[in-house]
Amino acid sequence: MGMIRMGRAALVALAAATVAFLGDAALACESDRAILDADFEGARMSACRATRSGFAIAIEPENSPVNPSPWYAFRVTPKKPGTIKIVMRYSQAAHRYRPKRSEDAENWRLVDPGRVRVRNKGKRVALRLEMGTAPFFVAGQELLLTADYRAWI
Repeated sequence: MGMIRMGRAALVALAAATVAFLGDAALACESDRAILDADFEGARMSACRATRSGFAIAIEPENSPVNPSPWYAFRVTPKKPGTIKIVMRYSQAAHRYRPKRSEDAENWRLVDPGRVRVRNKGKRVALRLEMGTAPFFVAGQELLLTADYRAWI
């Protein structure tokens, strides 16, 4: 039992350190319609630029070649309601995680598959998202943050 607890504690500590690292880079870009940022715990995008219809973002692996997983998580803060297009481009691995959306970073739902277009063998993915007035998060998986790991132990 002691070895199992020890292993679990080590896993939780490692996961928490990884999650904290992912949120270190405060990356943002802005258009007249919205602000896109990665300034929160668990965020991940490598580069961002505004386009005529929304944003283009780059998704780089966190630790290639050890973990080429195409993880992403970003926040959209609308300036005005409407539809926005976000194009994600992957440098190495292909699109893997179905996009999920949350207004509070706790309750997640899948983005409607009709609003997700995967192209170029998964290297390019376009999302068409409806914006109201409140910020929302988009991520490849539900965010598991440091507090979640602490509560688990």
